[in-house]
Amino acid sequence: MDVAEWLRHARSDLTLATSEPPGGVLLEHLLYHAQQAAEKAIKAVLLARGADVPRTHDIGLLLDRAAAGGALPDEIAQAGSLTMYAVLTRYPADLGEPTDDEAAEARALATAVVEWAEAAIAARVLDEEARRMG
Repeated sequence: MDVAEWLRHARSDLTLATSEPPGGVLLEHLLYHAQQAAEKAIKAVLLARGADVPRTHDIGLLLDRAAAGGALPDEIAQAGSLTMYAVLTRYPADLGEPTDDEAAEARALATAVVEWAEAAIAARVLDEEARRMG
């Protein structure tokens, strides 16, 4: 998949994550999509930079790789906390239901990561076009 496809999938997951859950849908499943949105957005940034994209759900690891290109905004650096939603929310566990505050934070982090990725990729495309023209 190319960068645009990774971003398209990230946006789709973000839409699910930020939706009101219909009856019968568990909030933790929406948080899974928050994690997925962030993961796919960061992988799009890595692809846009020509970096290898590891097969991992570990947002912290992905952010470490993304930070190799420069410092990350503080809010984005905190997105590693979304990693716990990659697996733990997909299967029954004794974790309890996430609180509204936890859900709001996860959704806000995922939104920030997707917006950051879109801006970072757009800036990279503009830089590349300027270099080609100049």
